[in-house]
Amino acid sequence: MSSTTLLTEYSSPSLSHCLGFCSSPCGCNCLGFNNNTEKCRVLKSCDTVDMTITEAFWRYYIPTQDLPGDCKTLYDKGCRTSGVYTIYPWVRYSPVCRSTNVFCDMEAGGWTAIQMRKTGSVNFTRNWNDYKVGFGNPETDYWIGNDAIHQLTKDRPSLNVSITLNDVTTKYQVYHEFSVSDENDNYTLFLAGPVTGTLSDKMLHTDRPIAGMAFSTHDRDNDRKGEGYSCAVKLEGGWWFNNCHQAFLNGPWAPGIWREPWSPVLWYGSAITETRMMIRPR
Repeated sequence: MSSTTLLTEYSSPSLSHCLGFCSSPCGCNCLGFNNNTEKCRVLKSCDTVDMTITEAFWRYYIPTQDLPGDCKTLYDKGCRTSGVYTIYPWVRYSPVCRSTNVFCDMEAGGWTAIQMRKTGSVNFTRNWNDYKVGFGNPETDYWIGNDAIHQLTKDRPSLNVSITLNDVTTKYQVYHEFSVSDENDNYTLFLAGPVTGTLSDKMLHTDRPIAGMAFSTHDRDNDRKGEGYSCAVKLEGGWWFNNCHQAFLNGPWAPGIWREPWSPVLWYGSAITETRMMIRPR
């Protein structure tokens, strides 16, 4: 098999995972997968005389499916192993083929993690631009980025918030509708019920709801606390602060003082071993 214009080559655990990277809108009309080395090649074009020929364990394909916009799309295509995948949140709304790596919870049915914290290895005290573009490692601790969240939530998917405690129990809360506006509107949060779960609702129907709030960071104060006080500065993390909050999942990991991650259920983050915020189309 002869091929032309190799765009990139990288590790890929399966052919289905490899297929998720390739489609003609991004200038990719061909891909190669090596099952022996678990490598994927993305190419501009292929010699299509005989697509069945293998070359040193490489087999080449012309994909026909669309780029995956979220983890549910990959789940529906047969990807059933949880892990890190590449998705294209922008592809449904524009020809822009910008991609991002995310953790997909496939055992639960194709949820896209927009936030995850497992090790405390990533500092969440970040500026506006960091939260805008995203940061961290999707295998352990990361924020996908507010621009990506805006793209992923235009159709108001469901939001699943889960918190795992030191005793290994996991509590969760599911909000039926969730979306975030664009940067011009300071990434304002929208939430709607019904609300179900075991954590209790601390984001929507509460004394200090964060629904309807703009996003804040230490260098961009949009909270309702009043002039001269910044919730993001005081609490050391970006979030949709009100005055200030009862739910806050981006605080400083222990041994830092993470205040009221989900109060009054959880007063301090030292009781937490993992958090996830995940979305899936309704």
